[in-house]
Amino acid sequence: MDSADHPGSNGLRPAMRSDELWLVGFRFRTASGTLTRHYYVVPRAADGEQAKQLAGRRARSAGERLKRAFAGVDECWIEVRRLRRSAIGAWRLSEGT
Repeated sequence: MDSADHPGSNGLRPAMRSDELWLVGFRFRTASGTLTRHYYVVPRAADGEQAKQLAGRRARSAGERLKRAFAGVDECWIEVRRLRRSAIGAWRLSEGT
């Protein structure tokens, strides 16, 4: 049984091990109308939903909005994938959601 799937005594899920990360992508439309995606690597998230929330905060930050020329994030398209490191150190990317 994976302890990351069960809340601890404080009701929160434990943070992920350092050999697991999340890749969260958001889509936005540039001023010229081109659809573009930005991806964020999120460490220390208990699950995909928490990773999405953390990445969303970063994507909506003033600095990131400035980098995108204030283009808004398309909330209808979000990709969340888990990155896991194997016992031999190779990184694997899960299927997208």
